[in-house]
Amino acid sequence: METVIKKLQDIKPYPNNPRINDSAVKGVISSIKKFGFNQPLIIDKKGVIVAGHTRYLALQELKVNEVECIILNLPEKKLKKYRLADNRVRDYSETDWELLKEELRELSEGMEDFFPEMDSILKDNSLDIDAESLNKADKKLRKNIEDRNAEAVDYRTIECPNCKKMLTIKSK
Repeated sequence: METVIKKLQDIKPYPNNPRINDSAVKGVISSIKKFGFNQPLIIDKKGVIVAGHTRYLALQELKVNEVECIILNLPEKKLKKYRLADNRVRDYSETDWELLKEELRELSEGMEDFFPEMDSILKDNSLDIDAESLNKADKKLRKNIEDRNAEAVDYRTIECPNCKKMLTIKSK
């Protein structure tokens, strides 16, 4: 593994990337503007993206000329498997809603781009929902989104199974 600076024009997206990244680009642009570019693209020795397609699209829109990259020197089949695994493992994560509320209470200013539903989360002082129920609702919503393969950014409202409060979340 080696870190290099490459011209963005010399980097190529992987043509068989199954993840549809377009709706996440604005959020990544906002993140780069607010916090800087802190996660290099991972490419193979030919300059094809292994991980970082959304960051690449954001950098194009920001008209960045050069970018830090990590060159991953693995056999082709292993690179392909890593691409798939890297995109998929995040789908299995869950949210600890109480910890999220604590963090957002402290750090809410300037985070609206990343949490458009923040007001709902922070106003709901009676969110005495157990994490398991919220995570089940979150997983069900993610499954519905995957099934629909929605491309546009939109918001969904889900009902908490315990308190029947409605939560608005960004679905993609």
